[in-house]
Amino acid sequence: MSAIDEQQMKDWWAEGDTPVRNDSHVSYLVDARSTLLSMCRHFLMARKYIYVTCWGITPLMKLVRGRDHRAGPDGSSEQEALLAELRAEGLQEAEIDFWCTHDLTVQAVLGHAVSKGVEVKALIWDCPELFSHYNPKEAEKQLRQV
Repeated sequence: MSAIDEQQMKDWWAEGDTPVRNDSHVSYLVDARSTLLSMCRHFLMARKYIYVTCWGITPLMKLVRGRDHRAGPDGSSEQEALLAELRAEGLQEAEIDFWCTHDLTVQAVLGHAVSKGVEVKALIWDCPELFSHYNPKEAEKQLRQV
């Protein structure tokens, strides 16, 4: 990085704030199916931390459903193809076992991450006027349980 680039970095970052992390990956996703599927895969692969900010997401919301979760009976070519895809994405066998044996809700997947020692933080918006199904205080209570 040039001296000018370093100076620009210093100018926009708040002094004393948490430093920029070079080992992170941020993705902006729009489509619900692909967003939730990607979130689940990345949550399961996390090793250090997960920071979530998303309004309207509830702890019992399923991240993965239907054929994305179970493509067919165990041993079927469809299910084996799904498992091969998960391996190719970087999921380890423990995470694949979790994928196959649990409902992949926000709470279950984040709880699994916590059980592996991953730091999980969630920013929950208090916006029930936008989402009638959403109770942020209940969501916080459910997520704190894990």
